[in-house]
Amino acid sequence: MEPAFEHLPREKQLRILNAAMKVFARNDYRHASTDDIAAQAAFPRGFCFTTFTTKNSCTCSATTRRCAWWTGS
Repeated sequence: MEPAFEHLPREKQLRILNAAMKVFARNDYRHASTDDIAAQAAFPRGFCFTTFTTKNSCTCSATTRRCAWWTGS
């Protein structure tokens, strides 16, 4: 995970990761924007880039969290 993400309160971590999963479910990776993810989470535009270095990093974090939830890890 990204250092900036790790320093967020748990509630904000969950909001951004859940928002990312919803946006990626509606759009493919190429058409999902970080602005859409921030809006879904009710964060200011550009929030994702202050939290994650890339869209791919956001995707990996969201996917890792979802896999952990599915497996009960």
